[in-house]
Amino acid sequence: MKLLTFRRRGEGISRIGALTLQGEVVDLSSAHTSYLHEKEEASSKHLAITSLPSDMAEFIRGGQASLKAAEMALTYVQEKKDQKMTLGPNVEKWVMSQEEVEFLPPILHPGKMISAGMNYQEHLADSGSDAPEMPVAFSKFYSSLVGHHGKIYYTDQTTTLDYEIELAFVIGKKGKYIKRDEAMDYVYGYTIFNDVSERTLQFREMKQGLLLGGKNMDTFGPLGPWIVTKDEIEDPHNLRMILKVNGEIRQDSNTKYMMFHICDQIAYWSSLMSLHPGDLFATGTPSGVALGRKPHPELYYLKPGDRIEASIEGLGILMNQVVREPKDK
Repeated sequence: MKLLTFRRRGEGISRIGALTLQGEVVDLSSAHTSYLHEKEEASSKHLAITSLPSDMAEFIRGGQASLKAAEMALTYVQEKKDQKMTLGPNVEKWVMSQEEVEFLPPILHPGKMISAGMNYQEHLADSGSDAPEMPVAFSKFYSSLVGHHGKIYYTDQTTTLDYEIELAFVIGKKGKYIKRDEAMDYVYGYTIFNDVSERTLQFREMKQGLLLGGKNMDTFGPLGPWIVTKDEIEDPHNLRMILKVNGEIRQDSNTKYMMFHICDQIAYWSSLMSLHPGDLFATGTPSGVALGRKPHPELYYLKPGDRIEASIEGLGILMNQVVREPKDK
């Protein structure tokens, strides 16, 4: 199943949706409420909110109950579509085209987001770093996240603005001291992440032994377009990943080149801290970033107007555009 967080255009309310095989967006809560109403089940609105919350992390915590309710809603919608009925009891559309919705980050407020660094051998040459002996990472804040088609802000402080395509995975259940051979049981699904970075600030910080601002400015975390549940991905360690800027391929690699696999990362980090449903992990980027394009990386850093397409096999395409930060921000 492909799950997303969205807003209907013109509304301020975030909703949970699922993608149909035709690429349309189903409002799961609205459809499930209508299903319960039609079946004349008591307190249908309450039951729908309980089974299908508007927050993705809560949806994930619901486990199989949430997925079963979502599948029920999708089946119900398809039946009504076959009957050419698209309005629920509150005159809300159950099914919308992607153009009718605003994509939000699939998880709006992850409890934690751990971003792997130096996890592709080929990327180490970009920064001149040695291979780490254990998984290493930095934190990303949810205030940096934007969704599919979201804008990436260019400011006076971002003259060396860079891109990094990454496979991200979502934790599905709570755990600590997770064994490596059991780690994949804790994965809920996968999505695409672009670890936007301000290189000048990043390396100024790293000289002091820390890293925060260069990775966490507003809009530095494009995420999406949706979460693909793990049952749809046969092998997350064999997925082609491509990033284009204005149609030009900048990164072209495969997740099989990760040094520390997903199970390694879960086992290591869960030995230090508890993992919770909705926690996000970004697994690192391959080579091809602007930083590594010697001798003139300045020709490849992102500028206002640049359009970025990050695609990972089986997960879709995450598209964003660089714009100057609005003055009234």
